[in-house]
Amino acid sequence: MGVVKTGLFLALAALLPLSSQAEDQPAPHGQNGAAASAPGMLSPPAPQPFAGVEFTAGQRQQIQQMMEQERTAHQQRVEKMAAVQEQLQRLYMAELWDAAAITRLYETLHAEQRKTIAAMAEARNKVYALLSKEQRKQMQQSQQEQMRRFAAPSRPQQ
Repeated sequence: MGVVKTGLFLALAALLPLSSQAEDQPAPHGQNGAAASAPGMLSPPAPQPFAGVEFTAGQRQQIQQMMEQERTAHQQRVEKMAAVQEQLQRLYMAELWDAAAITRLYETLHAEQRKTIAAMAEARNKVYALLSKEQRKQMQQSQQEQMRRFAAPSRPQQ
């Protein structure tokens, strides 16, 4: 749940370099709010859809407004998921497990996770709609580069 819980804000934060850089300077890779890969990680870091895109001041402001609008709904989902996890923990500590209750709680938890994922997709699409043709080109080039970097190594045939 931790990934989904923080995923929305990481996704939105990754959209917008919030540093004090000049508007015409792109954010260096890894400084756009997304976590970098740590040594020993089993999987590559998640793709950053807007890495390399140079946002205008107006676009940054619109993205910040979207983040503010989503913050309350996101916090409510996070709190609901935390409450469900607490209930699950109590059920798992019981002498006998109530399979029906556990199943219902997981259905609730998964519903909230789906809402969070849908909100992330919607936020990404709203930001994409703000992009100019040139910015979309920058995004496409960045995504292609990320795909090359994150591509799974080919496995030797036996």
